[in-house]
Amino acid sequence: MNKLVQPPDPLLKPDEAAAFLRIEVATLVYWRCRKTGPRFVRIGDGRGAIRYRTSDLVAYLDQNSSDNAA
Repeated sequence: MNKLVQPPDPLLKPDEAAAFLRIEVATLVYWRCRKTGPRFVRIGDGRGAIRYRTSDLVAYLDQNSSDNAA
């Protein structure tokens, strides 16, 4: 029986994640410092590279979407 393998969730660099969200990279940095914003992954030791899963960015947008028309 063959199982379909799903491709891994792409990891985006902070500049790519900012472009995806259409915000400045500095905003992501600010959110990380305040422990808000989308989830992120730190690759390597405690000072490793920051990456964002595409699914976490989409989830963040979904969680912060408003049903109210402005």
